[in-house]
Amino acid sequence: MVYIGIDLGTAYSCVSVIEDGKPVMIFSDDGKFIIPSAVAYCGTEILVGNPALIAATDISNVLYDSKRLIGYNVLNGAFLPDEKSFLPFRVETRNRVVGYVLNAGQPNERFLRPEDVSAEILKKLKTIAERYLPEKEMAGAVVTVPAFFNNDQINATKRAIQMAGLDLKYLLEEPTAAAIAYYNKMKITGSTIMVFDLGGGTLDISIVEIKNEKFDVKSVCGDAHLGGQNFDERIMKYVIEEIKKSNNYDISQQPNLMKQLRRACKEAKESLSFQMESWNVKLDINGDTSVNVEISRSNFNQLCEDLFDKAMKMVELALRTAQILTEQIDNVILVGGSTRIPKIQELLSHKFGQTKLRYNANPEEAVAHGAAIIADALEKGVETPLINNAVNELPWNNNDLQIGYNANPEEAVAHEAAISANDLEV
Repeated sequence: MVYIGIDLGTAYSCVSVIEDGKPVMIFSDDGKFIIPSAVAYCGTEILVGNPALIAATDISNVLYDSKRLIGYNVLNGAFLPDEKSFLPFRVETRNRVVGYVLNAGQPNERFLRPEDVSAEILKKLKTIAERYLPEKEMAGAVVTVPAFFNNDQINATKRAIQMAGLDLKYLLEEPTAAAIAYYNKMKITGSTIMVFDLGGGTLDISIVEIKNEKFDVKSVCGDAHLGGQNFDERIMKYVIEEIKKSNNYDISQQPNLMKQLRRACKEAKESLSFQMESWNVKLDINGDTSVNVEISRSNFNQLCEDLFDKAMKMVELALRTAQILTEQIDNVILVGGSTRIPKIQELLSHKFGQTKLRYNANPEEAVAHGAAIIADALEKGVETPLINNAVNELPWNNNDLQIGYNANPEEAVAHEAAISANDLEV
C-alpha cells in the first residue's frame, strides 16, 4: 500500500512518491516529470498534457486554467480583463458556476465545470503513478492547493479529486509543502524561512519558523493573477503590437496564430531567464510569410515592471502579517519555474541578501515532494499537529485564507500549524 503526493498546478502538474526514504518524481510516458495542465476534447477522445497541446482539434476545445476558474461563480473574479483577451476557449457563467463552453452554438454544445477539467488532469496523474507502481496498491493521495484558496475553491477541488477516482487523504497548501520538502532535505532547525513559490499561474508565499523540532507557520498569502502565464502574456501583447506596426497585420483574431504565439513567447521568456540577453520571437503567418520580433531582457523587465512590483508587495504583506523583520528571515526558498526569471532573483537578493536565497535545480519538484512526504507520514499512521489540531486564524481576512484542510469538507484545519519536524523525516 502506498500514498502519493500530487502537485495540481495551474500550468503544470506532477506526482511524487517516497522510495528508499526519499521523495522521487514519477515520470510520464514522454519521459518528463511535469505535464501541462491542459485537456483537449477531441470528439469522444480526451487528451491530457502535451498530447492535448499538439492535438489536431479545434483550438477552442483545448482547455487549461481550470485551477484559476475553479470555485468561482462570477467570471470577473476568475480572470483579469487582459487575461481574458488571450483565452482561445469560451468561458461563461451558468447557474452561478464559471466554466467552459465546448462547441459553442453547435448541437453538441457542452458546459464543463473547471473541476471536470481538473479531474481529467488528476486521472492522468493517477494513471502515471499506477504504471510506475504496478505491484503496489495506490491507496491514497495528498493533493496541494494554493494558500489563498477559499472554501468554494477547496470543495470544488475535492470534487475533482473524487471524480478522478482518488482517495483524498489530505489537502496541503503549496508553500507549506515546499517548506516541508526543504526541511526534509536540509534538516535545518532554529531558523525562519520564507517560501517564495512563483509558478505558472499563481504566487504563494509562506513564512515558517522551524524551532525546537516544530514548524510554526507564521503567515501565508498569495496572488491568483501572478504567475508565468502573466509574464508570457506581456510578451505576447508586445509582439502583437510590433507586428501591427511593422506588417499592418493583427494576429490577435487568429486563434491558431495565437496558439503559436503563446508557445513562442513562453520560449522567449525561458530563454531570457537563462543566458540569453535577447531573443527573436518567430511566427509563421502562412506558408510563405514569417515574422521576427526581437525582445531584450531589459525590454522584458520593462514590460513586466508592475508584475515584479506586485510580487514584492506580496513579500512585504507576508512579512507584516508574520510581524517579522526582513533581517529575521534566514533563508528564502525559491519554488516554481518562474523563480528562474533573473529580475525576480535580483529583487529578492536585494531585499534579503544573495546568500539567503536557496535555489533548487528543479524548482518545480518541491511542492510535490512535500506532498509525498506528508502522504508517506499518513500512510505510516504518523499523527502530526498539522493534520489533527485546529488552531487560531491568521490575523487578516483574505478570502477565508487557511493553511490546511482535512479531507472532511466540514473541517478546516491549521492556520498557524505546529508541525512536528521529527514526524516529517522519512
